[in-house]
Amino acid sequence: MRFRIHRRAQRAASIGIAALLLVLAGCGGGGGNGNNNSGTPDAPPTISGTPATSVVAGDAYSFTPAVDNPSGGTLTYSIQNLPSWTTFNSATGRLNGTPTSADVGIFANIVLSVTNGTSPDASLPAFTITVVPAATATAYTVSYNGNGGTGGSVPTDANRYTTGAAVTVLGNTGSLVRTGFTFSGWNTAANGSGASYAAGATLAMGSSNVTLYAQWSANTPPPSYTILTILPSTADPGADDSFGSHIVIPPVSGTTAVNKLFVFLPGTQGVPNLYQLILKSGASRGFHTIGLAYPDPNPVGVICLTSTDPNCFWDVRQAVITGSFSQDISIAPADAIDTRLQKLLVYLNSTYPGAGWGQYLLANGSVNWAQVVVGGHSQGGGHAGVMAKSYALSRACYFASPPDWNNGTILPHNQPAAWEGLPSVTPPSSQFGFAGLNDTSVPWTQLQVIWQTLGLSVYGAAVEIDTNSLSPGTASHMFTTGLAPNTSGNDPGNPSHGITVRDAFTPLNPDGSPVFDAAWGYLCFSP
Repeated sequence: MRFRIHRRAQRAASIGIAALLLVLAGCGGGGGNGNNNSGTPDAPPTISGTPATSVVAGDAYSFTPAVDNPSGGTLTYSIQNLPSWTTFNSATGRLNGTPTSADVGIFANIVLSVTNGTSPDASLPAFTITVVPAATATAYTVSYNGNGGTGGSVPTDANRYTTGAAVTVLGNTGSLVRTGFTFSGWNTAANGSGASYAAGATLAMGSSNVTLYAQWSANTPPPSYTILTILPSTADPGADDSFGSHIVIPPVSGTTAVNKLFVFLPGTQGVPNLYQLILKSGASRGFHTIGLAYPDPNPVGVICLTSTDPNCFWDVRQAVITGSFSQDISIAPADAIDTRLQKLLVYLNSTYPGAGWGQYLLANGSVNWAQVVVGGHSQGGGHAGVMAKSYALSRACYFASPPDWNNGTILPHNQPAAWEGLPSVTPPSSQFGFAGLNDTSVPWTQLQVIWQTLGLSVYGAAVEIDTNSLSPGTASHMFTTGLAPNTSGNDPGNPSHGITVRDAFTPLNPDGSPVFDAAWGYLCFSP
């Protein structure tokens, strides 16, 4: 083990350390849409739906509107010009009834409204119901066909419709499925060559029965990844293996190589194996990717809490990155990030000739930083930030980081560490950050100030990706999420701190893919 804390730091006063540890020790962890009674006060409800405009005498008629009630107040429905053959439920808004031959005729200017008692009524546009004589009316049906479905059931519409009637197309209410495919809507032709309809769309009834066929989109098979687990001592016999193995994932076969290397640095006490999803995200986009194992047993904030070095944060991180001197930490040159990465690239280029690893080495054998994107979580993101200050990287992306914030013996208190305001060789235009709004290890209130100090705020306010889509035109370089972390695994880290990037805590889609894959692509893997 080549990692040690100098006795001077060990003898420093412990006052305040325990409290800070509660926040920082999780550093590696990686550190309803429904209505309710705590909704937006006085917000009016909205009402929608398309009632059928005709019914054959003797047939049942029914319509219930859809209502969004953001205030959560009690809803009361009302109706004007209620047809004599119908009944109306003021608690649900349901209009239903069965007309007889005596009811044949036109029932016009029907207005259905709803109120929550504290705001103006919301109303549907006035509509008309025509009762058609059974003896003369020709009514047609709308049926649904699974079109190759392998499970679930098709929706059923028991109504009959006269020519010109407005039909509301049903959704996949029976959870119809087809192995290897995803349901994508309905079409009047089985092969999709007819008219397409989404759930809730309006179909104008013609003069014949209609069959709507389920449409299916073939699922794209998941990429096949080559995952290499390499001990640091395999690449360099002088390296210490006690900090975990490197994880290496080359570009996925069939993708277009982008000739860039993504290097990811884990958080405190984290190992690359805990961050495979973002490596796969890069490999699927044509990146060579490396999860680099390095000495990370203690949070830098804890090390610097009692340090007498006013530049402790910078000096400790430079020691981890380059092996340079710090009075608070000692890193053997073979275990420094720069050395480990360089030795690993030499090993990969020698072991897998022609695989493209050599392009990330200059003629003198040093790392070609211009083709390298460095990302990191928590402590690893702090190292990525210091590297961006010193090296001309292709890009830097920070997850819940950099976390460096002056406390303890370093003055002035309660502000970003001094290094975060230094000029940067990698321009802020090539730096991006992603944070959890509920992070209990690196609070958003601090991190947004740190990002502002780094210069990221000049590109606009932070964007919450849960409610905003990312596109090439998105200006901001600061992104947040308020989603709840995935806690289904047994990772002992801090879920709120690891949500943005750590495998065990990042939310997943139903198909198992990361919810944040598009965000990762924008932050780390965009051109």
